[in-house]
Amino acid sequence: MNGEPAYIQIHCPRCGKRARLDESFEFTMPQEEKIDTQGKVHRWGGWLVVEKYPNLVPWVTPGSGVSYQHWSRGVVKCPHCHLVAEKALEWPADAFYKWPLRGDLVLWAYNEEHARAILDYVGSKSRKPSGDYAAHLRKIPKEMLSAKARETLVKQLTASLEEENP
Repeated sequence: MNGEPAYIQIHCPRCGKRARLDESFEFTMPQEEKIDTQGKVHRWGGWLVVEKYPNLVPWVTPGSGVSYQHWSRGVVKCPHCHLVAEKALEWPADAFYKWPLRGDLVLWAYNEEHARAILDYVGSKSRKPSGDYAAHLRKIPKEMLSAKARETLVKQLTASLEEENP
């Protein structure tokens, strides 16, 4: 995973159901000979930038000294209402998987896989995060891992995952 998810699941801006948000561009090193794409390819610094959705989101080279902000925009694809459109991401407000904690804290997951990793971690007796989401699991507030809070959180996580996947 390299610290970033392959995709994010959000609420569809049209129908509100679970939709997928894909990054608009793929960044590869010029040495990587195999670029399996139908999109346009651009050189930017030491990168090759592949437009994954050239008709929706064309590549615009950032200004001098400006870096590209991953996941600031993407392409939302909804399997329910069939929306395919550019979307500015508002995180964590757009997150499909999110759970309110005490105060104004919100626990969120990038996608179902991440939500299941959180559920497994919070529900286990082991506090040694591992796997693709280990860095994210270490950031869960300690007070949410106490026995009392953990029970409530496990119920919330389980209910939201079962609701989407009957």
